[in-house]
This record gives sequence, structure tokens and C-alpha cells, in this order.
Amino acid sequence: MDQSSPIELSHKVPWSGHKPIVSPKKDMVVSTPDLDTDPLVPRWTRNMSLVRSSPLPKCHWRLDTKGTGSFGKRRNKSHTLCVRCGRRSFHIQKSRCSACAYPAARKRTYNWSVKAIRRKTTGTGRMRYLKSVPRRLKTGFREGTEAKPRNKAAAASSA
Repeated sequence: MDQSSPIELSHKVPWSGHKPIVSPKKDMVVSTPDLDTDPLVPRWTRNMSLVRSSPLPKCHWRLDTKGTGSFGKRRNKSHTLCVRCGRRSFHIQKSRCSACAYPAARKRTYNWSVKAIRRKTTGTGRMRYLKSVPRRLKTGFREGTEAKPRNKAAAASSA
């Protein structure tokens, strides 16, 4: 039997039916299950370790591996943010965006998805140049002129 306090149990797994039995009068552990021999504890938990950041009873579990070994070394991320469309679709090794085909000059579009075209079409962004074109079209794109005064008093004072 283990005579340590419940906070110091770093190698025991507190399953719902396998919690350490604590005496109500003393804060001492009466008994704890043995993980290697107990048939009710699943086998896959034997490679798990308990990580405690504070002496509180809250527990965080972590697996010692990063996944199935047969998948090989994946080395984290293959795509990052694209500078043109802003999506996480830019393939690092290919240097090509799978969403907008950057750095190609033409933007990647296909006509099989009406909704996808609607999301990316002209007017969904800033339109820095195009939003001023209808206003300039009314005057025939003239530039460098000065507006004439509108009322008579301002016209008399300026003359």
C-alpha cells in the first residue's frame, strides 16, 4: 500500500472506478490500483504519463508519441498563408497557392462552383482603383481643372 498524499501521485491514473481511496479523517491514501496488473485499466494507457502544472487535482494527459509511426515523419505543416488571397493554402515546398495559384499572374478560378466564384469575385475586396471609376466616368475622366463658384456673391468677389 502506498502511504503518500494524493497530490504526489504522478504515476497513477485516476480512472473513475480506480481513484485512490482517501481516508476521510486523514489526508492519506489507503490504496491505489496497480496499472500493470489491473485488468480494468486499458492497455493503451500504460504509455501515457500524467503532467501536473500545479498541486491542484486537475490533470492533463499527453501521449508520449506524435501519432502512428507508420505515417512516417510528417514534419508539421506543408501549407502557410498566401500573400495574395490570405488563405492557408500556400504550399511551402511547391511555392504555389492551391486556392489562388499565386505566384501565377492569373487567379485560379473554375466554373464548377457558383458559390466559390461569388466569394472571390470583384467587389468582395477593397477595389482601390475600381470604386472611383464610376464617379470619374461622369465627367469624362477629366483632370487638372478647377471648379467654378456656384453662387453670385462668390463669383463677384473672385472676379
